[in-house]
Amino acid sequence: VMRLLRMLPGKKLMFRLGFFLRMEQFPAEGGDTIWVERSKARLAVDMNSCYYLKTLTAWKAPELTPLYCQMDEWLGGMLPQEIRFLRSQTLARGGDCCDFRYEFEEKKG
Repeated sequence: VMRLLRMLPGKKLMFRLGFFLRMEQFPAEGGDTIWVERSKARLAVDMNSCYYLKTLTAWKAPELTPLYCQMDEWLGGMLPQEIRFLRSQTLARGGDCCDFRYEFEEKKG
């Protein structure tokens, strides 16, 4: 999907649509999602609860949760260069929330 996204025109629009759809499908029990920003330049979401952390903690394996955080970061690194994924903290790594930030480069000229 990331390879296809890199090749398509309208990358930022396609990403935005996919992100909104994904957020609607995310498990409600993982929720407590706060939209920090929805602008042309940036999408920013804080998740104050983590489905993966809750589930893996119940299965007595919370130490595996940072692997899911790392997967987000790997996927973020595969985004087209016009879309930058940033994150400063996750619940699984001891943060106050999982912050997801996507910044969109504007065309110059």
